[in-house]
Amino acid sequence: MALSKITAASITDNSITNTQINSSAAIAKTKLAALDIVNADVNASAGIVATKLGTIATANMPVGSIIQVVTLNKTTGHDVQTHNTWTSLYADSDCLKITPSATSSKIIIHYMLDRGNGSITGEAQTDYRIITTIGGSQSNYPLSSGVINISNSGYRYGSLGSFTGTVISPSTTSEITFNIQTRVGNSKKGTLNPYGHSCGITAMEIKGWWI
Repeated sequence: MALSKITAASITDNSITNTQINSSAAIAKTKLAALDIVNADVNASAGIVATKLGTIATANMPVGSIIQVVTLNKTTGHDVQTHNTWTSLYADSDCLKITPSATSSKIIIHYMLDRGNGSITGEAQTDYRIITTIGGSQSNYPLSSGVINISNSGYRYGSLGSFTGTVISPSTTSEITFNIQTRVGNSKKGTLNPYGHSCGITAMEIKGWWI
């Protein structure tokens, strides 16, 4: 006579194998104990939603990823008429600051502001640079230089462009302060955001990007 029932006591521990379990068996997840799902177990076409991925750690992001963005809008502007003397646009307390997460990171710094010469007739050379301050130590990064000949009194505010910036490799995880400076090569005037419009400043930290 065929058996219709087998008691649990009649089954030797661990004697049931995978092939003996029906494909339609509704086995509760709690019966699987500590079955860890590894990468190889996930089908290549699995539609895993982003909410299941959590926050991707910086260490797992590819080189070239933007891992931090800091922005600042300022309306400060000025004219510079100090011969061959660099003048900062902002006080240090008003500058954009960023703290890199790794020493291998690169920082892209952008300024969107009008630059040009002031209302003095004649030829003027105006130079611009970005300066950084890290722990009290300053470095400078030359930007553009321009020569404009103003034939009559009038401003050439945007004549040297409205977009400027650079890429630096600070090799630090300390806070970096960014400022922008200008100077003129004679007794004329150089300008930075002279109308006091909104100046957008952006610093982006890029993971291990070689330049």
